[in-house]
Amino acid sequence: MVAKFENIYHRVMNNKNISSGDIHNANEIIAYIKEHDCKEFIDSWNIMLKYQWSSHVLKRLDRLGLLEWFLPDVAVLKSISQNKRKTVDALQHTLKVLNEADKRDLSLLIKWAAIFHDIGKAHCENNFHYHEYKSEFMIDGILDKFPVVRGENRLKLYKLVRYHMWPLGYQRNQNYTDKTIENFIKKISDINLCIDIVDLAICDKLATHNRQEYISPLLELKSKIWDIHERTKTVQTA
Repeated sequence: MVAKFENIYHRVMNNKNISSGDIHNANEIIAYIKEHDCKEFIDSWNIMLKYQWSSHVLKRLDRLGLLEWFLPDVAVLKSISQNKRKTVDALQHTLKVLNEADKRDLSLLIKWAAIFHDIGKAHCENNFHYHEYKSEFMIDGILDKFPVVRGENRLKLYKLVRYHMWPLGYQRNQNYTDKTIENFIKKISDINLCIDIVDLAICDKLATHNRQEYISPLLELKSKIWDIHERTKTVQTA
């Protein structure tokens, strides 16, 4: 069954249109998952996401009805409007964020964070305030059933999702003091993960506003994080 799944995503990567064989394979996979579970497909998903076309593959999997069986909390986002004008749904936005991560060849962990970062929006009323905390909370249940991220990376994934809005606060109003940034670094306790959080925020912003003036503050924030980290490290070793 795994081979049927891999055949579908390899065809997509080669820009093949959906065929009757793809539909047949998808239906067989869905019937199999109903009787078993998704866990034997984990390695295939992680291999698939390493490619730079992963966002296009997820779009195709959704069209085949497979996304809702593997990741129902992601698939349901297509029923949620991303903006007030209702021109884009939250799943389309999620796929755009993933596409930005693809284009930048970011890590597998950041790509999973891109997929999960907005799942909490389906459980928000009226607005998306604090959706990042709901998204983080939901990841536990998803990974218990479909553990595509394990061990220490699971804890990193929680932080990526929980704090993906923090850099966007700086993007809107560059008023974070050095102390605020230093406290953020201490809270995350991993300088590389701090940078990953900003990279995820850059992908998130580009998916909404693909303009340099929106991205420049985030690049500035990355530089500040590194500078403050190095400065603090120098003081500690002095």
